[in-house]
Amino acid sequence: MAAQLAFAAALAGDEAVLAEAVLGLPGLTVDKRFGTFPTWTQANERARRLNEGLGLTQSQAQAIVTEVRLAAHNLIDECDSILQMARELGQRQRQLELTCLLAQMELGVTFCRNACTRHDVRKERLLRDARKTLSRTLSAMHKFEFGLGALDELRAGIDRLQAALDDWAPEKSNPAPTAPRSFFPNN
Repeated sequence: MAAQLAFAAALAGDEAVLAEAVLGLPGLTVDKRFGTFPTWTQANERARRLNEGLGLTQSQAQAIVTEVRLAAHNLIDECDSILQMARELGQRQRQLELTCLLAQMELGVTFCRNACTRHDVRKERLLRDARKTLSRTLSAMHKFEFGLGALDELRAGIDRLQAALDDWAPEKSNPAPTAPRSFFPNN
């Protein structure tokens, strides 16, 4: 097979056109130089004559066209596979982010409890860290696309942390940031 190029008839929408198949490249490319044809049969006849002019038999031209179509199909399958892997990785990352946020909020609740019950700790630092955790969690809820179940878990964690901060807030002049009630659905 001397030629690396073959022509084929194709349909572009409702129009019959000629397409080029280049060996080694995936997919057919519509060749606009030839315009459109009234029927697919006429486009196919023109492609046959062009392929003969390139010294290709019908079977050789068909082999080139088939190979580039298969290459395009394989490339699309590979891209679909990569997209699926990316979706799965995104889901895993959101789950890790959720787990991390929930753990940080539990730590924030522990900080509040320690600040309220222990006299040998730096209370303001513990409460400041708990307030930062609440703020980071509220920001993360906008940043990541959590599902409804995850949002419910985050809401419960935020409510626990907010309640722990509220228990301490009357004694301090620097109140904790509060989660706006309109932020959550059904409130």
